Amino acid sequence: ALRFLANSTTGFLIVELVRNRRLILAHTSQLEEQVALREEAESHLRSLAESSPAAILTVSEDARILSSNRTLREMLGLGVDVQLSDLNIRDYLPVLADALRFAADSPAFRTAAQCQGRKASGELFVAQVWFSTYQTPLGRRLAAIAVDISEEIREREEQNLRQLLANN
Repeated sequence: ALRFLANSTTGFLIVELVRNRRLILAHTSQLEEQVALREEAESHLRSLAESSPAAILTVSEDARILSSNRTLREMLGLGVDVQLSDLNIRDYLPVLADALRFAADSPAFRTAAQCQGRKASGELFVAQVWFSTYQTPLGRRLAAIAVDISEEIREREEQNLRQLLANN
């Protein structure tokens, strides 16, 4: 009876070990599949951001640039050797830093603004900015898309002057 009980218990233990191993293998394959899908989605988003003609960036609660695409460097006149995480967005697009302070109580703040920006050289430009704030476990963040519209405004003003001259 003891031998039967010992062998039965050992058999049940082996069956449970085999079942647990199959569950672990299935779970591991699901995790690997999810990781692959997430990496693919991240790659698509990175490609989308890098190929965009608009500057795309995220900003931390203390107004430090967390991530951006190449267009932001071009728009702000920054060299490739400049470390973006060392830069404060307040120095370039102050409206974004103000939005982080302004919306501190609300869960999310979404809007668009036309504002004045400053390039690294000190030159001023007009930017159209769309941004939203969101909360993360590490604190408040801001995501923004910005476009330098200085040239468009100049062209519109020149067109208005031409029309005024033609009318006169």
